[in-house]
Amino acid sequence: AVLLHDPKGGEARFDWLHSDTLIEDARGRLLARDRFQVTGAQLARGLPGVTGNWKAQAGFYVVAERAERLLPAMREALSGTGVYGGVSLLPNQSGAWARMLAVDAAALKSALFAAWSAARETLTGSAPMPRRK
Repeated sequence: AVLLHDPKGGEARFDWLHSDTLIEDARGRLLARDRFQVTGAQLARGLPGVTGNWKAQAGFYVVAERAERLLPAMREALSGTGVYGGVSLLPNQSGAWARMLAVDAAALKSALFAAWSAARETLTGSAPMPRRK
């Protein structure tokens, strides 16, 4: 997850971010890769096609066999969260993934939990237990 937030309440941004997620099988063969590089200044501009006015983004990956069964549940879970997101299969039938853009960290957290809950219930047959605060 990436958040455009200055904890001191100002306009400070990070210099740059390089993200590289690799998914490999037990033999070390590359199954999927998600990578990007962006600067804080690029994100702060709010350009359409980059992040627009969204202030938080995340990727969520589920490595599983027969991952196509996850797509409807994860799409439905994200549809009611208010985030801009999409769900698709990872390359090499290695799993499913979602990319999400949200207005803030709270909305992103809610969407990530919804996607995880849907994937968990699809894979295990049971929903996660509610947690105490």
